[in-house]
Amino acid sequence: MIKINNLTKEIEYTILNNLSFTFDKGEIYLLKGISGSGKTTLLNILAGVDNNYTGEVLTDGNDLKEMDDETRELYRSKVGYVYQDSLLFSGLSIIDNLLFIRNDLELITKYTQIFGVEELLNRYPSEISGGQRQRVSLIRSLLYNPKYIFADEPTASLDPNNSRNVASEFKKLSTSDNVIIIATHGDYFDDVATSIIHLEYGDIVEVAKNDHSLDRNEISNSEDVDSTISLKLNLKYVKSKFKGNLFLNVVIGFVIALIISGAGFLSNFYSDSLNKITYDFPVEVISINEDDFQSIKNEVDYEILNYYRLENSNGSYLGMLFNEEDSILRNRKIFEAGGYPSSKNEVVITKEYAMGNYDIDDSIDLIGETINFENYTFTIAGVIDTSSEVGNYFTVENCHYSNSDNSGIYATREVIMEIGEQVNNGCITLKVNNLYSDSNILKILRSKNISLFWDGYLNNTRSSLEMISLLVVIIICFVMLISFIFIGNQISIKMFYRRKEVGYMQLFNVSKNRIRVLFVIENVMNFAISVIASFIFVVLIYTFVNHYVSHNTIPSIFVITSIYLFLFSYVVLLVLRPINKTLRKEVIELIR
Repeated sequence: MIKINNLTKEIEYTILNNLSFTFDKGEIYLLKGISGSGKTTLLNILAGVDNNYTGEVLTDGNDLKEMDDETRELYRSKVGYVYQDSLLFSGLSIIDNLLFIRNDLELITKYTQIFGVEELLNRYPSEISGGQRQRVSLIRSLLYNPKYIFADEPTASLDPNNSRNVASEFKKLSTSDNVIIIATHGDYFDDVATSIIHLEYGDIVEVAKNDHSLDRNEISNSEDVDSTISLKLNLKYVKSKFKGNLFLNVVIGFVIALIISGAGFLSNFYSDSLNKITYDFPVEVISINEDDFQSIKNEVDYEILNYYRLENSNGSYLGMLFNEEDSILRNRKIFEAGGYPSSKNEVVITKEYAMGNYDIDDSIDLIGETINFENYTFTIAGVIDTSSEVGNYFTVENCHYSNSDNSGIYATREVIMEIGEQVNNGCITLKVNNLYSDSNILKILRSKNISLFWDGYLNNTRSSLEMISLLVVIIICFVMLISFIFIGNQISIKMFYRRKEVGYMQLFNVSKNRIRVLFVIENVMNFAISVIASFIFVVLIYTFVNHYVSHNTIPSIFVITSIYLFLFSYVVLLVLRPINKTLRKEVIELIR
């Protein structure tokens, strides 16, 4: 039973004027009146949708206005609402539309037989008539065995024949325990209702009684049926509503790829730079004095690279080349022409020596020429330019080269060790294994205040890394900020245009939590497309960057996973904010 006492609704004018009436169980009431007479407003108040009124609305003795949100939502779960439009989900079949509301196939089958639509279950709303759609909406309103059924102009969009058919179906809705209230301005329900209430500009001007019996269909809901909506059905709904914007998803995927590639570039920049230096330069070869050598000789793993040279009668030297892997000559940029000796009888000369001793236009002309030093004959394999950026390292990378100023010719270590003499000038050249790959070795050397030649180069790399890191972080943060603002606005706009859908779903007994889950799943599906696109872009960016600047832009699995989890969480938050804001609104605000 519903009882209203002194019910008044005013906005800029009076919509309902001090109404008092009692709606008894087992009856069908018809609210009749012209448009604007207050029919829909009264239904919304009785349904617990509109709470902005004065007076009392008592349901089984409980005042609707005094109910908290949870109690009012529980009350609305006992309400079945039928609109002039069927409001069926166009992307779901008839059976799925009904199962989406309640997963009770046995109950649905009973109602579809009563209302004569059992043959339509596998069709879609667009494939059946308006009258058939309204019958389905009637079934939907009954699935939770409502105590109160409200119908707002249920035949307004139907032709006369279908209107009469739908009106007759309302007799089948009545039970001894429910209240049915129908708002209409037509006459199709006059023979259905047990009471006809005439409204005129917010006042009840007449109540007419019909003396006839109702054919009741006492169908009880199955108590032992698990009516939990399956994940499969939720996904069907999401799929029916999913309208992925491919261009937008690709753009977001590109932004994600930039974030991942930027993180990969930063995390790998130093190691890549070190690997490049290690590949181009003999970073494990250092020159130290005797005292420093004594302080570390028992603490690190090393190999002594003794230096030999051959002196002629003129005071000139035939210098020694360290083995290629231990020499700056491993870097091909030092060569003006030719390359590192490939046999014992080959030597390398400096460009300065060549210019002082040969009349040539191009160093390449000297390759293969013979050169004599003392009683030995050699073939020139390469000409090095010690004045170039890389060539400077040749004379400063260790003390032996810097003390061999009179040398312009260099033979391999294997030859000089046979024909020359060891140089003892207080300088010791070591090859320290794993020098820059083992941080403990670096700590030992630096704790002894031993100057490492390549530290300066690596410090410059660190400085470059800091500058690049700052620039990349600024770009990433800017891109992320713009992207998140854009994505957030897109979701908010989508929620604005779908607010009615959210409102109607609540009236159809879809819980707020379920609505949240549905919208989160829908947007996560969009995010999944962006993730797939981002994988493609990450590979393309890696291929491009690695080809042109030899840097790895793919971070570790941990970093990639962390980025995706962060973005996933943020997307969920971006969805939850507008959906929660929407769900906090009164249903009446959403369905207007």
